[in-house]
Amino acid sequence: MIGMAIPLWRIPGMRATFSKDPNGTDYFDTNTTPQRLPQKHVVAVRITSENAGDGFKPTAGRVDEVVFKPTPEVWGYFSIKGGGGIHEYSDSQFGHLFASGPSREAAIRAMVVALRDVRVRGEIHTIIDYAADMLQSPEFVNNKIHTGWLDSRIAANVKAERPPWHLSVIGAAAVRAHEASACKAAEYLGYLSKGQLPPPDISLVYFQDDLVIDDIKYHVKVIRRGPFTFNVSVNNTAVDVVARKLGDGGFLLQVDGESHVLHTEEEAMGTRLVMDTLSCIIAKEADPSRLVALSPGKLVRQLIKDGEHVEQGQVFAEVEVMKMMMPLLCPAAGVIHFQVTEGAALSAGELIARMDLDDPSKVKRAEQFNGELPPLGPPQVYSDRVDHRFTQALNAAKMIMAGYNYPVDDILEELVSCLDHPALPLLQWHQEFSFVESRMPPGLAAKLEAVTAEHEQALGGSTADRSNTEFPGRQLIGIIKGAVEAAPENEQAMLQQQLEPLARVAKAHSRGPEEYARSIVQEVLSMFAGVEEKFQSSSGLTTEQEMIDALRKSYPNDHQAVLDLVISHQGLNHKMELVKRILSTLVLPNPVPYRALLRRFAALSSKATAEVALRAQQLLEVSLLADLRAVVARALSGLDMFAEADGKLSPTVSANVGSIFSPQPSGDQAGAAAAAGTLTGMLGGSTVVPRKATVREGVFSGLNSLMAPRSVSPHRHSSTGGAITPAVEHKIETLVAAPAAVEEALASLIVDNQDKYLALQYRALVTYVKRIYYPFLLCEPQVNQHGSMLAASWMFDDPRTAETSAKRQNVGAFLVLTSLKELSKGLQVVAAAISSLASQAGVHPSGSILHVAVCNGSDALAVSDGAAKLLATGGPLLGCEAEESFSSVELITSSGPRSPTATPKQITQVVAAAVKDASSLLKAMKVGTVSVLAAAALMPVRNGFVWDMEEQAYKFEPYLRQVNRVKANN
Repeated sequence: MIGMAIPLWRIPGMRATFSKDPNGTDYFDTNTTPQRLPQKHVVAVRITSENAGDGFKPTAGRVDEVVFKPTPEVWGYFSIKGGGGIHEYSDSQFGHLFASGPSREAAIRAMVVALRDVRVRGEIHTIIDYAADMLQSPEFVNNKIHTGWLDSRIAANVKAERPPWHLSVIGAAAVRAHEASACKAAEYLGYLSKGQLPPPDISLVYFQDDLVIDDIKYHVKVIRRGPFTFNVSVNNTAVDVVARKLGDGGFLLQVDGESHVLHTEEEAMGTRLVMDTLSCIIAKEADPSRLVALSPGKLVRQLIKDGEHVEQGQVFAEVEVMKMMMPLLCPAAGVIHFQVTEGAALSAGELIARMDLDDPSKVKRAEQFNGELPPLGPPQVYSDRVDHRFTQALNAAKMIMAGYNYPVDDILEELVSCLDHPALPLLQWHQEFSFVESRMPPGLAAKLEAVTAEHEQALGGSTADRSNTEFPGRQLIGIIKGAVEAAPENEQAMLQQQLEPLARVAKAHSRGPEEYARSIVQEVLSMFAGVEEKFQSSSGLTTEQEMIDALRKSYPNDHQAVLDLVISHQGLNHKMELVKRILSTLVLPNPVPYRALLRRFAALSSKATAEVALRAQQLLEVSLLADLRAVVARALSGLDMFAEADGKLSPTVSANVGSIFSPQPSGDQAGAAAAAGTLTGMLGGSTVVPRKATVREGVFSGLNSLMAPRSVSPHRHSSTGGAITPAVEHKIETLVAAPAAVEEALASLIVDNQDKYLALQYRALVTYVKRIYYPFLLCEPQVNQHGSMLAASWMFDDPRTAETSAKRQNVGAFLVLTSLKELSKGLQVVAAAISSLASQAGVHPSGSILHVAVCNGSDALAVSDGAAKLLATGGPLLGCEAEESFSSVELITSSGPRSPTATPKQITQVVAAAVKDASSLLKAMKVGTVSVLAAAALMPVRNGFVWDMEEQAYKFEPYLRQVNRVKANN
């Protein structure tokens, strides 16, 4: 209109600006008439594919996603969409946003919010983050900008806001570990699908990487805690993080109780990491000898001839990128060698030239990070309820069995703590009850709540009451079963399915907390056995690769199952730590219910599982000790080993052991007495006790011959005397020479004084002595009773004096006491017995062996006043390890320790104190070795003490705990 010579005061738009009628014709002066105030303010932002962090250089490439949600305050348009791209020869602008508001500040705020919500993902860079940061700068907010303001920001190298460094490091490490594990898993499955053996060194749990962010290098270690859980550590500080892959290729990152969406894009200079709307570059290690294209374009000119020398910062070429001519600068001085010619099209990351550097040592390297990660919480906010903690601990234990890595001590401690909590069943019930309550038939919920409310009220009582309160699982099962049976027939199946979660919880806890704990332990241990049994040498398979190939053939259509087994097996060392802790903490107190699993563990034959197999073998023997003890006890109770003469009980001479001076049996004779096989019968006629085969553990090996020979009719007599038949002799010799480890069973019978006639204790004592000294015994043990004490003495041939001038005959003695307080009195009895036996044999005993057994009873560990003073002083006694609970005089008196069940260490300390207090008597008797048996929770505890000639004192010998035959020390 101006070109048509129309006056300004006649143009409708100008008239509206000055608050005049747009269609009017009256004149007004535009210089003096006030303008109408603006109704709103508008801020506009152009969205371009430029790298604001690199001088706004244009970028081109693929665009995967464009997300913009207009609002009443903000609208805009984009010329591309997801799946499109920006061509290297097109204009860099591809979008435009407009934000309006009643004031300039309101419009700026609306635009910043809109920019934070805009998401453009792909190969290109955008100015979105930089624009949002620039709009919030004080200069822009206060309207103190000018035409050179943006250039000054570029010159000052002002960067857009970036993710916190620790989140960038944690996120990049977790994502790279996730992608590396997925890549290795795909590679592994590829080998299996082709019928090939995968390499043995593929690790799917442990990863290491170096991340360079802003010229700082972070060395990170990543451990997989599960399929989606990772532990990221930097310089001995670690944090757990959950990373789940999204459908668009990104990751949902959970760290420190917060969630972030993370995407990565590989570029020429490294990996661009976009966390929510902020981004940073995980750079590659700088290599100035390689000059590469940062974005697609065309090499227009080479400004330096090939092979010439260039200085640092000198322009060596020009490239055309998106209608712009951009110079390329040399990062270091050296001789250049071009790899592409002029006019060649370049792709991102393509090598343009190589450099022969003048001084490679001057190249700037990333600085190593020596700090620590800030304190961060768990990836998710977990409840502190016992049932939730239990679920987390159990899942962690299962993840360990699946081959992943968790701290064993923390997990086991948490698991045991939750299993011991009396409220665990009730909380688990409430968890399931809340889901099905609204779908229950009328009245059923009230009945169930009445039962659980009574239990909950009982839990709210005193601590003593809570410990004895059992969850009413059986009662709840009865109510549920009755409700299902009372429902119409066509609704019973649906109701049973709805109530199945409640029935499962009630059934799991119906047999008490101990049974529930055993079921959890068996579930975890079964996972270990189920995997490791497949990696044992069998059917000619000796190497792990051969076993994996056998698994591939066993699972032809499910190679993922083979991969899961391999991952679990790779974590064998970590799994064994948990298994050993479980065996020691939860199985050892009562191994009987775990016999089936212990047999499976004991059958493991590989070297890697040998420690667990040995431990399981020991626990299996402990679990069978009660049965073996019963076998031995019944055998001995049926043997008339003693004849009554002159009012005393004396052992009858065995067929294989003669007088004091009878010769020792030969080795062949001794070996011929051993029997092999599994126990299938017991004593007495046709009485047979069927048993499951136990050949593997060998606990009953050689005891089948305890059955009386069919050709001999045994004669039964009372336990206080009678004749010895050939059948009885056969059973005696079987117990003495059997391969089965009956020593502990015999020892437990010796220290058990529940037999008021003492017959079984007599017979166990004699059989024990004959067995541990077999085949060196020269005469039958001479047993005498002195009140509540038993004293035995015998002669044996000492093999240590073979091929020496010393006499081979030596004296042994056994003293059975009801309390350690009687040790001094008992030693006087033993001294007389040894002296009498030695005088008959015409020998002078030196370095004799003394066995002492302390019977089970309330006063068993009561000691003399002198021993009590030694215990009160604290510290180790006779070289044995001290027990803290006995370091105070308040915890020990002359009547023994106040604890009703002493630990093995406590027993050792008490026994050491008693031996030290009686040292003068033992020295006078010329006793070289003292072996003391004392009752304990599972089996008797054996402690040995040897006379030290140099120190003139008895010293604790740990090795003697493990051997049955204790040898004197010269």
